[in-house]
Amino acid sequence: MLKKSIYKSICLCIALGMMLGGCGKSKATQQADDAINVTVFEAGEDSINATADYTGQIMGAQSTTVSAMVSGKANGIYVEEGDYVTAGTILLLVDATTYQLAYNQALAAYNSALSGKKSAEASYNSVTGGSTQQSLAQLESALNAAKLAHDNALDTYNKNKTLFDMGAISQLEFNGYKTAYENAKLNYDTAQTNYNLTKDVVSNESKAVAAAGVDSAQAGIQSAKAALDIAANNLKNCTVTAPISGYISAKNVNKGQMVSAGIALFNITDTSSVNIEINVTESVIPLISVGTKATINVSSAGLSNLEGTVAIVNPVKNAQTGLYTVKISLPNADGALKEGMIANLTLITESSDNTLVVPSNALLQSDEDGYYVYIVNGDAAEKRPVQTGIESSEFTEILSGINLGDKVVVDGKDYISKNNNKVKIVTE
Repeated sequence: MLKKSIYKSICLCIALGMMLGGCGKSKATQQADDAINVTVFEAGEDSINATADYTGQIMGAQSTTVSAMVSGKANGIYVEEGDYVTAGTILLLVDATTYQLAYNQALAAYNSALSGKKSAEASYNSVTGGSTQQSLAQLESALNAAKLAHDNALDTYNKNKTLFDMGAISQLEFNGYKTAYENAKLNYDTAQTNYNLTKDVVSNESKAVAAAGVDSAQAGIQSAKAALDIAANNLKNCTVTAPISGYISAKNVNKGQMVSAGIALFNITDTSSVNIEINVTESVIPLISVGTKATINVSSAGLSNLEGTVAIVNPVKNAQTGLYTVKISLPNADGALKEGMIANLTLITESSDNTLVVPSNALLQSDEDGYYVYIVNGDAAEKRPVQTGIESSEFTEILSGINLGDKVVVDGKDYISKNNNKVKIVTE
């Protein structure tokens, strides 16, 4: 890397040599000499960065406002401004008396709903099982017996009817078989009716009613559980804790004071890493992206050459300022950087490695040729138009026009002209 101190030393030696070698010479006299004393720089490859300087204010990388989720009296406050807290630290306790009672009531209602469900399930089981099912089973058995008696009586009736038609038995005897069959049929029909009625009641109406009772009880449990959860959450929210780790940067409540839900009570700022916010123009914003490096100096903290990184690039221009907001992040584990400190930073907007560079003060400019330099070719200076690239504070990238190793005139170039281009290298 080309060092600023080396370059300045070279320039100092050059100036001293020129003073000793040509003390008292005027510009006209030097131009009239056979050779112009020059200092040259051998064009070489190096890394070069283009930078932009800004000033910004240190801010915590993360900041949050803490408020209570429930209303009530502040029974206890456990932090003061400037205290460092970790996430989960208790900051404040809201009087929980009312919320505890509400929770107890909700818990009792929930337990009652659970009991109601048990009763509904017992009713359902009694309809679909137990004594009702036993009665249905008895009716089914009676129905089967009546059917068997009916079938036997019908068979006997049919056989004896044939005999009666043949004149083998008397009318009186046949009437007895007929009556027996009719009685068996009546008993069978009655048993069938009783069974069907009982089965319909069990399978439809009673079962539906019992099932509806279970469903209603389940809905009651869900409603009671929701109320219990709300009450439990309110009770939990009586304890206000820190959502992030950081310093208490503001405290807006005192013990015994009534607090309302949603009203800011504390501010917590995390300064384990910090941001510096700057505003840049539209000509610079295309050169900056997330990850762009920055060198930061904070004189009030006695810190210099800190390394930061662009964390946020807002692509939308601020309508009032006409500028774009950029945030640079840097670590602050030791807490040396305080919120509000002023930081001076340098952003690397462009960079190139292993590129041809020359001192910026070797460049000359004309309306016809744009930028040009003089290179020494033997004992004469030769004008070379050049195309430039990245410019740093001391050096300029040369994209075309000269070659690696060319000796570029730095000091003495102003005396060279088309008709007076004989030179003598005094320092290289």
